[in-house]
Amino acid sequence: MCAYLIETLYRSDELNVCFYFCNDQSDGNDSPCERIMGVIATQLLRSHPELATLVVNEFVSQGMSSGLAKLRILVPKLLKLQPGTRIIIDGLDETSKRDQVAVLHELQDICVSAEIRCKVLISSRKEPGIKNHLSKIPNLSLDHNQDVAVDIQLYVSSVVEALRSNFEVQLEPCVLSSISSSLIEKADDKC
Repeated sequence: MCAYLIETLYRSDELNVCFYFCNDQSDGNDSPCERIMGVIATQLLRSHPELATLVVNEFVSQGMSSGLAKLRILVPKLLKLQPGTRIIIDGLDETSKRDQVAVLHELQDICVSAEIRCKVLISSRKEPGIKNHLSKIPNLSLDHNQDVAVDIQLYVSSVVEALRSNFEVQLEPCVLSSISSSLIEKADDKC
């Protein structure tokens, strides 16, 4: 769902889109918070290379090392210069509970201010820490929503059809059906 939303937002000329797909893999060298903030900064700089002079003038030329402390300064500056930015964080529940809270605090501190016109979407399962932290913020639960199940089935059908058309050899309908069923089952988290 988030991938589709990102694709849709990319079509708008007025919006900047930054995104991060969390996973439970960690290289142990940095925190998810630092990775997410670094990815946001990198994506903004890639889509607006003219902002690189800001990084050079305020950070590189002064010999500053990178890290979360510097990203806390850099990301808000980049967001102020790029109004209409949308940040999508998918799968925050796949990080540790401590990291979930840290990421939410950082995003709230950096992205919620009068000078920064940025919107953030957090996509996650209902984890108590995330739910509690976001309880006063508008949210939408998709649990047990029949429309979501239908949308997943439609999306899977279109992906499987695209897969089928990429093969020179005709795939048996039972193979396609098995692929579809497996994908839908994983989407419903039944595995």
